[in-house]
Amino acid sequence: MWLDLYQGFEGVLHIRNFDTNNEIVSPVPIGNDMSAPFYRANDQVAMTAKLEGMDSVYSVIDVKTGNLLDEVLYTKPQLAQYDAYGIDGNDVYLVVEDEGKMIYTWTAGTGSPTPIGAIDDTGINLGAWIDFTLVEYGGSLKLLALGTLGAFTIDLGTMNATKVPLPIVPLEFGITDVGIAAIDGFDLWFYAWGDTQARAIHDELEASDYVLNSTFYNSHYVGSGGAAQDVGMDGSTIYYASVSGVHGYDVLSNEVKPVLLNDMTYSGSDVFIHYTDLGPDTGSMVVIGLESTNGSTGADGPYYRVRPLP
Repeated sequence: MWLDLYQGFEGVLHIRNFDTNNEIVSPVPIGNDMSAPFYRANDQVAMTAKLEGMDSVYSVIDVKTGNLLDEVLYTKPQLAQYDAYGIDGNDVYLVVEDEGKMIYTWTAGTGSPTPIGAIDDTGINLGAWIDFTLVEYGGSLKLLALGTLGAFTIDLGTMNATKVPLPIVPLEFGITDVGIAAIDGFDLWFYAWGDTQARAIHDELEASDYVLNSTFYNSHYVGSGGAAQDVGMDGSTIYYASVSGVHGYDVLSNEVKPVLLNDMTYSGSDVFIHYTDLGPDTGSMVVIGLESTNGSTGADGPYYRVRPLP
């Protein structure tokens, strides 16, 4: 999926089925003159929100057709244009900050939102509220709540909260039923669900015996990154921005794999390709062909989806 912003404030959502190569253009606008275009999606639905007057409008889109599947209105929060939202399968989740961060859920297209419980009632101290995502492990669905003072998982069946012992606030992260990987500059951390502490993956990579070649011993070290998303997870493998491009690291086997390497001998005559995003749930990457004579400046070329080899 991607957004076409040619109409200005409103983004147009394009949905490409990679199995059939069919492309759908959704008629549901993403964003407006009061709200920047943004959405979240999985392989079943996409969700977006925007401000209309004093109401926040939350729209759910069927990704198979591109059509509007469901829509609800809530009074806008005091400090934002709309409340945080997320999806799991066909189920939609909303955290209403002005109601003690009440968690609502509903199945898109079948009914009204139902309250589950308030995050504030769990007694955790998130600091300033940032966002949330959803993850299933240990036999139940969890909400990962993010704040300026840290992250907590909340079991949506019991509302029991557990501190995630990461030394950074995970703003760029990949998450699976194995654990969560978070990146901050040159530091890459991983926390396995149920462990007592996080692992410093950047240290593990530097201690690894992996070598691309004798003249580039640190090619797999964590790089500074510059994409919208510099880390992703697929199963037990972390995909991350490395010194030489993108590498994978299996947190169970400690195996390092090169995935997408920069062209160190760029001739200036071919289309230079660099990665622009790492899918936080699939480990897939979006790369853009930069039509350039020097590999650093030029016109944006076509987009490609890259899936790492097993």
